[in-house]
Amino acid sequence: MTSSIWRVDGISLKRSQFFLRIIHSAFRELPFVIDGDASMVEATKFALKNGSPIHQAIRNAAALREIHRSGVRASEDLAAIENVIFERRLVDQDAALLLTLEWLKERRELPVLLADIEEIRFESVFDFTRVELEILFRLAELSLRMKFVLPIDFQARDLLAPIQFLLAQLELRAVNLPITIETPQIDLPEAMTPFFNGLFVDGTQDTSNAVRVALPNQFESQIDWVCSEVSRLRAIEPRAKIAVGFRTLDSRLRRFEEAFTRRRLPCKMDMKVPLKELPEMKSLVRKLANQLETGTGANFSSQLDECIAFLDESSSASFFNDLKERFMGEDCTISRHDFFYWLKAILERRDVGLVSPSDADAIEFVSVKQLWWRSYDYVFLPDLAQGRFPKAESVLDSAWFVGAIKSAHKGLFLSSSTLDPKGREQAPSEFLSAALRVVGADTQSPSKRRSMLRPIASNSVKLDPARAREVFQRWLGLDKHNPLTATRLEGFAMCPFRTLVQRIFGVDDKHGSDVDLDARAVGRFVHAVLETFFRSSVESRQSLHAIIESKKHMLSEEDQVSPLIIEANLSWLTLILERTVSNLLKNPPSENSLPTYFEHAVGFDSPQSVVAIGQYSLYLAGIIDRVDIGKDAVAIVDYKLSTMSMLRQRANEKALLESHFQMPLYLRVLLEQHPELRDKEISAFLISVRDGSIMRLKGDLKGRAIHDERDDSLSTAINRVMAPVLEGKFEPQKNENCPSCYLKQVCRA
Repeated sequence: MTSSIWRVDGISLKRSQFFLRIIHSAFRELPFVIDGDASMVEATKFALKNGSPIHQAIRNAAALREIHRSGVRASEDLAAIENVIFERRLVDQDAALLLTLEWLKERRELPVLLADIEEIRFESVFDFTRVELEILFRLAELSLRMKFVLPIDFQARDLLAPIQFLLAQLELRAVNLPITIETPQIDLPEAMTPFFNGLFVDGTQDTSNAVRVALPNQFESQIDWVCSEVSRLRAIEPRAKIAVGFRTLDSRLRRFEEAFTRRRLPCKMDMKVPLKELPEMKSLVRKLANQLETGTGANFSSQLDECIAFLDESSSASFFNDLKERFMGEDCTISRHDFFYWLKAILERRDVGLVSPSDADAIEFVSVKQLWWRSYDYVFLPDLAQGRFPKAESVLDSAWFVGAIKSAHKGLFLSSSTLDPKGREQAPSEFLSAALRVVGADTQSPSKRRSMLRPIASNSVKLDPARAREVFQRWLGLDKHNPLTATRLEGFAMCPFRTLVQRIFGVDDKHGSDVDLDARAVGRFVHAVLETFFRSSVESRQSLHAIIESKKHMLSEEDQVSPLIIEANLSWLTLILERTVSNLLKNPPSENSLPTYFEHAVGFDSPQSVVAIGQYSLYLAGIIDRVDIGKDAVAIVDYKLSTMSMLRQRANEKALLESHFQMPLYLRVLLEQHPELRDKEISAFLISVRDGSIMRLKGDLKGRAIHDERDDSLSTAINRVMAPVLEGKFEPQKNENCPSCYLKQVCRA
């Protein structure tokens, strides 16, 4: 194929097709062919014949990319697996990309396939992998012209963190290369503009009624609302294009599909999802997991047969039939543990497309990831519950949400329920909470108006005041050797009862796990990496990757965590740290200030900061992540693993000294210990490491922190929060964390 312009993710070519063409161009000259599961299959066969664990063999096959990069063989088994794969001229796509990159680095001209291409235009593509980016930069070095059209909202550049990161990479590397970048405003339908502006630009209320939001109590009530609204729209506009977007394919989506069928609303499925996300696959994995403790070893083929029998006539059974054909004759006995982890590794790598028979007038059930490039009259986004959409680990979910907004030309319908399908309380996601505020809907959920837990006694936990002050003085800030920290103060402000149970009584909700890292260990690791990077001068600074490698032991110092879990977490931690460091180097919090103090403990030694509450004195202290000092300015910096949208909710101007005390407290204790900084301009910044974004706190922080006579001062706010506590009152307080609180079964709020 030759053409003057290749349009990627526009009307001509998808991103995956583009990179496959580049790979095929390289593999015309390299002695390999691509088979998606080839490395996995060959590694498994080798392990079966040699009696080694097959899940180890899978990891070895995946490690081929590092072998190609370094030329080092990790073990004899790994070398043997590599030889088996290469003897059969098989390689998977991940390894193929790396081989292609190495091949391109050695070339002095463009591949034949690209020789006649005038320009490649990338439209709204922003989730490139590191290897894909390196391939693009190498093609540009070989004089291939590229244009990247990236939708950027200039008034809220941290809206789409992945786009911002890609933009930074392009601007950094595109110098002297034939790469041009277009950053137009996001092309929004007129009906969606007020809602979008209210969410991301100026915070104004949307009164256009183009966006409707529902938060009923029961999950079934949410389904009924969606079906009713769809029926109403079809009665008014029979030919209207309607989509229902889902973040996850699971039993919840199936319940919507069944409800549409019952109501005779024509719907069709158009989604591509990981095979592991199919409900029948989840059930199969649960079944195999339950057999790990009781089951002994079994024949490999017979275990595949058990999977096929369990799946019966489902569409997924064909996948296992195909696997059985590939492993015909492999009759070794292996443990169920080995088989279980091998199967999970195989499922991780396979997507499945779900496409129903075409019906032009049917309502489309689509993945939210597809909405960016599509256009509908009306779009529904149901099940916007906390942890469902956005998912905590996905930095791209904000982009998919914006994609849903821009795809809806006449109306957008957002919903969740306060109870999940099993009747358990669930909180609305940050997307739905923000939408409720913008459209001016009642943000008090039905479950809060009518709690399932009826009070059986007074809401307060009342302790003897004198005894409480005596026993708890080290937690209340009454002891100068154990001052009150921002974390504890914010805990008392949010819910004195939870803080009493968790911080003072030590009844924590953190349980050790062998399948995930301790969030506190992750926080310490991220802080240590950033401190090491920014503490050193530019001339002596280690590479970020070297620092990450030297600090990764911190992830498992306290708990025994699987090395696989550590490596999996390191992948996304490396990505977010790269993005954060890149953005901070390009856009430092304060341009005329330099990082001076790191993990700076203030208030623990004289002079200490004291706040008077009646006859009692409370001592304040904190450990500041970073303090940047310049000739006329000081910047206090704190790193957070929360998303920027979450930080905006928790540390906006309204939340200041209501639920957010950290930065004013830091400012007060810093100036107490460093009076020479009092005359400088002082600002405070929160850095979302997850998004790589920077937020400057608004308002008169300095005045409120140090002038106790003000009605809106830090001192006044501390009095409001701590005076009842010093009198022994630890009242439960309702807040947005209640639905997910581990104490909700015993709380009387």
